[in-house]
Amino acid sequence: MERLFSGCVTVLGFLMVIALVGFVVFTIHQESKVVESGQEEIHDIATIYMHELSSYTVVVREGEVERPISLYLVPLTLQEMQDAIRIVRDVEKGDSPWLEYYYEMKGSSAVKNIHSITFHLSPEYNIQGGGWNHGKFGQGQTLILE
Repeated sequence: MERLFSGCVTVLGFLMVIALVGFVVFTIHQESKVVESGQEEIHDIATIYMHELSSYTVVVREGEVERPISLYLVPLTLQEMQDAIRIVRDVEKGDSPWLEYYYEMKGSSAVKNIHSITFHLSPEYNIQGGGWNHGKFGQGQTLILE
């Protein structure tokens, strides 16, 4: 009887491990599925700050209020990142800059994974340098060369 009970516990434990592994694999698979992708535009930009090549903050005018929006590109190689950022000088002098970005959302996450950004600027507009902080690895201010 004791042997039979021991065998049942072993089989039950094995089935539980198989079920757990199946659940984890299913969850990971679901989280990697793209559930939404698209393009969005941000207009009425007052200022654009570049913290790093993959990190920007834009300050948007909404009437009398200005609101910051942070944009982060998904981790890419340096070459892919350089290709993902475009600056187009097609805005008339005196008009507000604007941008468009392409994104994907995966699984149940509400985070938009940004893959490319196109800034539409006037010829005289310059992107501003923004601060960055990597904790014990350093902090600083990005300088924009004009």
